[in-house]
Formats: sequence, structure tokens, C-alpha cells
Amino acid sequence: MSKKLKILAITSFPTIGNAGLKNILNIVGDDAIPVPTLIACGLGDMAGHKKFQLSFNEMLFASLQMAKDHNFELIAYVGYLQDATQIDIICAAFKSYSDIIQTIVIDPVCGDNHKTYVDESIIQNFDKLLILADYALPNETELRVLAGSDFKSDIDLVIEDFKKAYPNLSLLVTSVKKEDKHYNYLDTADETYRLPYDKIAADYSGTGDIFAALFIKHVFLNKYSQSEALELTANYLQRIVAYSHYQKKPAYDVSLLSNRASVHKKGNLFYVIGPSGVGKDTLMNIAQKHLQESNVVFAKRYITRSKQSDGEDHIPISKDDFLERIEDGYFGLWWQSHGNYYGIGAQIDQLLNSGFNVVVNGSRGYFHEANKRYPEMKTILITAKPEIIKERLLKRERETPEEVEKRLERSKSFENMFERLDIIKISNDGALKTTSKSFIDILEGNYGKKALLRYETRPY
Repeated sequence: MSKKLKILAITSFPTIGNAGLKNILNIVGDDAIPVPTLIACGLGDMAGHKKFQLSFNEMLFASLQMAKDHNFELIAYVGYLQDATQIDIICAAFKSYSDIIQTIVIDPVCGDNHKTYVDESIIQNFDKLLILADYALPNETELRVLAGSDFKSDIDLVIEDFKKAYPNLSLLVTSVKKEDKHYNYLDTADETYRLPYDKIAADYSGTGDIFAALFIKHVFLNKYSQSEALELTANYLQRIVAYSHYQKKPAYDVSLLSNRASVHKKGNLFYVIGPSGVGKDTLMNIAQKHLQESNVVFAKRYITRSKQSDGEDHIPISKDDFLERIEDGYFGLWWQSHGNYYGIGAQIDQLLNSGFNVVVNGSRGYFHEANKRYPEMKTILITAKPEIIKERLLKRERETPEEVEKRLERSKSFENMFERLDIIKISNDGALKTTSKSFIDILEGNYGKKALLRYETRPY
């Protein structure tokens, strides 16, 4: 009878905040055997944080015995520890059940950003685990602490010192900075690999747990090479940090996103335009609700008007602040229309580089400038028959019939201009359900080089 491979995950479990076993269970799922080192209501840097004792010794040995009884083979992962006594318990357990433990992975959680945040006795006893381990996954701070180095020594020398102390370990160091460049460092018996990445100015708790869980999953469950697993893992981390930072998520609430998009491709920028009355905002609202857990991000607009003036969920800003942000290079795109300024934050570049598809509610008059800034953007023109647009505008009762006629003339001239361009066109003449499904498909990447979508369906 063949053995079933499981991940024995030994680390903390917070009730609030995305870290520890919470992240590991989200990523590894029912392939995990969770053994909490402690249960806490919240993360360590959250106000009101409390830790609760449990019988760790009994739980660990009972879990290992049950794994043995069920013929499981284990990848043992150790993360956050409550105290140094747990190190001795873990070492004894691993030796007692060495016949079912295939690989030991240690994430020596003890600090970050040149600071430690665990008891010194834990740091002093980590070597007991590292001697038994096959993999170590420290960040740069943890590596320096465990190697007995200061924070100024050349990182390559620190890595060499650590490897001399633990010659049988495969070493994966995350978040290494050298000469103003950031990279992840992998050193195994088979290869040495440095993977550079663009640093995002945001710190989220639990990203180390996510990194460890994904790397373990890709290497041991999905059977990728270690360097391939590192690339897949690092790319996903880049994406979720960029997304969480863009959405202004609190530090304890990093977003775990579905991994539907290719991890090797840059995202697409979709620039959506259309005259009043074609139902553009309605389509975007439907798509945004449908794609909340997808690889598609809808960029919020900064507008120099209050939120009460219309139904759009935009970010109100004063004209003076807007102009100051233009000078500071804060906007990736900005334009002026109908007496207001409109802007899209430059953070969309991070999202695009991290593989997200970004949707912008754009302006027809600013199209050419936007296309110069983002020459690979995909433009989506929402259209409708003139009589349908007229009916919708008159129902709004915001303009006189004469003003509606003038608006229709302007819309016709704009559409004639876009007829000559290689864009994606959606005719929103009929059933909203049909048109919105097509719009969503396009935003998820299902479109041809010269997609032209027209539907002869009843007006909504």
C-alpha cells in the first residue's frame, strides 16, 4: 500500500489576521496536518493580542502517531514557536517518528527589518532544529541573527558562514537586499539561484507563512524543481502584496487571491470608454461584483467632486491637492473633463507588473494620451443604437431634449473616430445579462486580436 504524502504544519494559529496556520491551511488545504504551537486572538502587533496555552506535547505526538497509523508520509514544517521548550519537544518527536518523516523544513521565525520579536532562548536553541532540518527558510534578518552576524556585514559572507555551520541544509533566504537590489536566494546541493524582484513599499504579516506553504506545495506536492517553485512562489507573493497595498489593506490582512492568471505574464490594462447612455457604468459595476476574487482589479478614480454628486465609488479630492499630486507624479493617468479633474493612481503599474488585469473607467477625449502612456492597453468601446441611448438619457431627466440631441451628435462623431482603430467593441443594445457576460469574459482575457462583439438582443 503506497503512502499518502501530508504536510505536518507546526506553527501558530491566530483567530484574527492572516498568518500562521490560517495561511497554510488556505494554501495546502486537506493535505495539511495542523499542529498549533499556540492559539492567539490576533497577531502579535495588534492591540488586544492574547496568547492561549494548549497541550502542545500531547497534540504533536498524538498527531504523529495517527499519521503513522494511517500510513502517511510527512513533510514536517516548523514555523512560529511560543517558547524554547517546544524546540526540545519537536526534536524528540521528529526522532521518534523519523520513519514517517521524509523532509524537515524550518522557517526560523524570530524577526524582520533588523529587529527580533521572540524570546532570546528560542533564538539560542534554533540550532537544534536546524541540525535536523533539510531546508531552512529564513528572511535576511533571521539569517543574520542565526549566523551571529551584524546587520552591516556583506550578505554573501553571512550566507557562507551559515552554510558552513549547517552544510547539509538547502537554504532559501527571502527578502535579501544587496546594493539597492532585492532578491530571493536559493542554495542547494544541486543549484545556486538568485531571483531578483521589485520591492513594494508595504509590509504585511503572514507573508513568510504564505511563502513557505507555497514553496512546500510546489516542490513536494506539485513536483516542480526548486528554482521553478521559487519563481512561482515569489511571483504570487508579489501579486498579493501589490494587490493588498493597492486596496489599502491593513498590515494583518494580506489578501490571499486565486491564482487563475498566468504567473509569467504581465497583466493587461483595459481602458473602457463610451458615451453617456450606453450603460458603461452599469456593466462595470456588474463585472466588478462578479470578479471580486479574480485576477482583475478595477482602478478607483480620483475626482475633484464629492461622492454625493453621482453613484461612482470614487476618491474625492480637492483641485489643489490633485494638481499637487500631478507635480509629484502620483497619477499614472489623468485628464480634465466637464470642469473636473480625473486621475488613476500610478500604483496600477505595480499591479500590471504583478500579473493583474487592471480596468480603468476612461475618457474618450483622453484616449490618445492614455495610449501613448500605455501603448499595449486594450481599449473597450461600449456602444448602443442612437435611439436606445436617447431613450435612456431622456429617462434620466438630467438634460433637456435639445441637450440630449447635441450629446448624441458628439457621441456619433466619437464612434466614427473609433471605427478606424483596432479596439474591442461591445454593443450594449439588448439583454444586460448577455452583454455583461461578454464584458466579463474579455476582462478575464478571453478575446481575439480584433474582437468585435455585437449582440442583437432586446433593450434593457
